Amino acid sequence: MRQSGRCSECGSTNIIPDVRVMGRVEGSHQDVDLRVDANPTALFFNKATYTTLHACVCGACGFTEFYAAEPAVLMEAWRESQKG
Repeated sequence: MRQSGRCSECGSTNIIPDVRVMGRVEGSHQDVDLRVDANPTALFFNKATYTTLHACVCGACGFTEFYAAEPAVLMEAWRESQKG
């Protein structure tokens, strides 16, 4: 949907791109992040890597797809986690 500009569920071209995904924490709002730890077994210094989560929403049927803002940094951290 993001690249084609067409909803994969209903075929509509009424797509809302780059919607911020937010969570509520004690009355305030914060972006929702994705996290990968390069050293997941460490108690401290696990080398956490974060990126913001975004969405594309179909304005006709509501179908929603989620995307990592910076997938390459998550992939790099995940690959490092697999070395051990």
